[in-house]
Amino acid sequence: RQPSAVTELQQLFARLALSSRRSLETRALTAAFGWAEADRHAQADAHELLRLLHSALETAGVGLAACEGEMEDRLACATCGAGRVRREACLDVQLQVVGATSLEAALEAAQAAETLTGDDRWLCEGCGERVDASKQLRLARPPRVLTLQLC
Repeated sequence: RQPSAVTELQQLFARLALSSRRSLETRALTAAFGWAEADRHAQADAHELLRLLHSALETAGVGLAACEGEMEDRLACATCGAGRVRREACLDVQLQVVGATSLEAALEAAQAAETLTGDDRWLCEGCGERVDASKQLRLARPPRVLTLQLC
């Protein structure tokens, strides 16, 4: 039986901690993620790797409840006030930190309402036409373990 990605990660970090080398071989880890030899050279972004890690943790029986929060997506018509609110589970929050003065400022900016105008106008069911609207994403229920993607 092939070791799990979780086991391979543990072993890799242990080898890194105990080694004086700056880098180590990761073939066993990539194999544990299910990547073929040809996939080793394919570019993958950090978010994709995070999703694979979450999947590996679930497969290993490690619950992700501590990492799961809830995002709220709110839209409101600027004309009649009609709108909608959607909530969905999230495992991470993406923050634009370039130009931000602090992590708190980046989090506030990510949750600030924006106005949809021009080509981005919203089709309001109450008005029956495309209208200016307010859109806001906010962390409605933060997880106990918050994973931030810093961009």
